[in-house]
Amino acid sequence: MPSRFEFERAVRASSLPPLARLLALTIATWANPDTGVIPGKYQPSLSTLMVATGMSKGSLLAHRKTLDERKWVTFTSPSLDDQRRKKARNVYKLHVPAGSAADLATGSADDLDIPDTGSAADRELGQEMNQVGSAADHKSSSTTTASQPDGPRIAINCQPLVTAMQQAGIHVSWELSANEWLQLEAILKRVPLDVLVADAVEAWHRARSTPRLARYFIPGWRGIPAVPEGAPRQPAKPIRHLRPVAGQSPEDRGIF
Repeated sequence: MPSRFEFERAVRASSLPPLARLLALTIATWANPDTGVIPGKYQPSLSTLMVATGMSKGSLLAHRKTLDERKWVTFTSPSLDDQRRKKARNVYKLHVPAGSAADLATGSADDLDIPDTGSAADRELGQEMNQVGSAADHKSSSTTTASQPDGPRIAINCQPLVTAMQQAGIHVSWELSANEWLQLEAILKRVPLDVLVADAVEAWHRARSTPRLARYFIPGWRGIPAVPEGAPRQPAKPIRHLRPVAGQSPEDRGIF
């Protein structure tokens, strides 16, 4: 079984349909980085995958079938009895089919220092951002991510959002998966920045406990209606910046 890194590189260089690649990379986010194994308690449910990819149930099942038929991701369905009594889920396993991007799948860590303009598949899914925290953070001239000192890599197109959130007093971890960065970039194309920040501040105040991860805000942002380019819109509500509370530590406010 390939490591998660080997699997991701092979998928990005594969001839799989774009949405099948998205599904494969999304499933891989639950895999152990070294072994590529998805622990039982982290096996994603169908509804979880639908939310993570933004696909409908029919589309997801169709692309899952493609991955299974081409031997990229196989899955075992539990019996109806186990589903009902034990709430058992499908068990997904990652594979790299024989002859599929073998040079990438078996590459060594030294390969990461070699400049690479990327294949067509890399340009489509991996050019604008790499998997955060993955060894795929190589020195590529086509990579458009920004490294933060002692922090995660931030997709360039999302940097204004990160900066605006910090200016509003929201300090959270931006260690997101490749799929989550893609979702953020899609959201930024249809929703104004100030609207996203205002929504995040309101969500922060409504939260029962202090949000610590940026992914906490993504479901709410996805639900914001798109604003057509050039269309008049209501002025955004003034952003209610978060203020430090006397005696409250940075950790309590989610700054870490």
